[in-house]
Amino acid sequence: MLARVPALASRLAVAPRALRTLVGFASLSTLLALTSLGCRARGGPAPPSDGAPDLYEGEHAYAFHCAKCHAPDRAAAGPSLREITLLYGAGPGGPDAIVRWAKAPGRKRPGADPMPSFAMLGDETLRNVAVYMIATGAR
Repeated sequence: MLARVPALASRLAVAPRALRTLVGFASLSTLLALTSLGCRARGGPAPPSDGAPDLYEGEHAYAFHCAKCHAPDRAAAGPSLREITLLYGAGPGGPDAIVRWAKAPGRKRPGADPMPSFAMLGDETLRNVAVYMIATGAR
């Protein structure tokens, strides 16, 4: 598909680089979705049915939405998972406090860029991410 981008771009009056980026993004999104489905189909962890956190979903949502700013062991744009675990892991509410923060973040560090809201992920996914982050930061 990417080999045909210049011809397709000229027919659509779009810059080849912009179209290549869109095609690449669409391909990546499709690949991630299919990989996730394939892992579950081949015996990957099934989602829990008892209301327990789904660490599989938490790991994938973290990788897609959080990892760029929150590395496991070093500060990036945001605190590391170790620091998040120290702040929230044993604190009151633990994962629920992270969910509240992710839905309506403020600015804790002067001079740092504010974190965007991730309310669109929903409480269940945010809780799965929070449990995964705390478990990973505790390692």
